Amino acid sequence: MVIFKKKLTEMEAPSVLAEIVKVIITNSAIDPLSIIKKYIPVPLPSLPSLPGREQFADIIARAIVTGIPREKALEIIKEIKNQLKDYKI
Repeated sequence: MVIFKKKLTEMEAPSVLAEIVKVIITNSAIDPLSIIKKYIPVPLPSLPSLPGREQFADIIARAIVTGIPREKALEIIKEIKNQLKDYKI
């Protein structure tokens, strides 16, 4: 049981948002190779071993969050929290 919660700062927001995205990707039915084949329309040479699902999710999550400013990342997390407030989890 958590007694005190730490306030999320703008500096921490991008990494927290990346972790949220990573959890979503990891738990989805997405296969790394199928994503590559779907979004890269040209035939590819045989690929070396692809990263595992968790490592792939981490790479994609960091890539998505990289272009988001800290302030915007914090706003996104607040919006996610706002969407969940009506539900008992």
